[in-house]
Amino acid sequence: MLPLVSFALGSWRIASLEHETVRTVRVGLVQPNIPLLWFDRPAKLERLREPSARAETEGAELVVWPENMFPWTLNRPFKRDFSDDDRVLRRHSLPTLFGAGTAADSDLYGYNSVINMAADGQVVGRYDKIYLVPLGEEIPLVDPEWAKGLVPGMAHNFRGAGPGRLVVRPGPAGSEAPPIAFGPLVCYEDVLPAFARAVAAQPGGVEAFVNLTNDTWFGATAEPWQHLALAQLRAVEHRIPVLRAVNSGPSSLVDRAGRVVASTDLRAVSIDAPVPPEHLVVELELGRDTASAPTLYARGGWLFGHVCQASVVVVLALLWRRRRSAPA
Repeated sequence: MLPLVSFALGSWRIASLEHETVRTVRVGLVQPNIPLLWFDRPAKLERLREPSARAETEGAELVVWPENMFPWTLNRPFKRDFSDDDRVLRRHSLPTLFGAGTAADSDLYGYNSVINMAADGQVVGRYDKIYLVPLGEEIPLVDPEWAKGLVPGMAHNFRGAGPGRLVVRPGPAGSEAPPIAFGPLVCYEDVLPAFARAVAAQPGGVEAFVNLTNDTWFGATAEPWQHLALAQLRAVEHRIPVLRAVNSGPSSLVDRAGRVVASTDLRAVSIDAPVPPEHLVVELELGRDTASAPTLYARGGWLFGHVCQASVVVVLALLWRRRRSAPA
């Protein structure tokens, strides 16, 4: 009986989400398929620009590039697009969320950042990744320079200061379209429910999560699909969509019910067997923000796990007491 009630309730709730749609925005997700350890920077940048231009011709109103794909480190504070061959908006003229390394001249280390660039080239927001990959992005406990001397492949970054909220006005420069509040999640930050909850709880809330990722390190294995499956839970928990731009796929749109409604394929990319860059133009349906309409999970459903832990402790204590009081 309980499974039938759960199925009926879930079906009703999913159907009701369709009536919450306020507007739809076309988003271009760029999948450049850039191989690891490929150091041709102009060619890498062209792999981002070319699919962005194609997405614009197909009606995209904003563009998302994957994690840390811009091939140069940006000098902080980075305030607007370049005026030379390094321009982000060289082949398209839409607001763009893109991943890049950023660093100040006075700092020994930098940040893994998401840049929010408006259609006129102005940088109107930035998020610095907080949860860094041990050894790959952060060297704990010891002096990073000493560790990097032993293992040159290791790297060290600074952590960001807190959750980010990036407000994007879709469309070309001068557009009067209503802005969208995105909650940025970089790499595996979209598998951390507590962090996603903190992003959603910011003043003003967010209307969608946007995840910039590079899973190319794992090749054509199950990991990128597992990563996507875990990211789907964030949509279910907060009833907002999740956009994912992934270097070698699968780049995807997850709707408010946690369903993957559009996705590219996972590619096995390498320097010896290059794969052409791709893009995916998706219809992003927006219906709520997490501040005005927080879900039951956002309000307190996260306590369920702690209740389960406490229940296990209580049951074990009762069993221990019963065993102690039983006759020999």
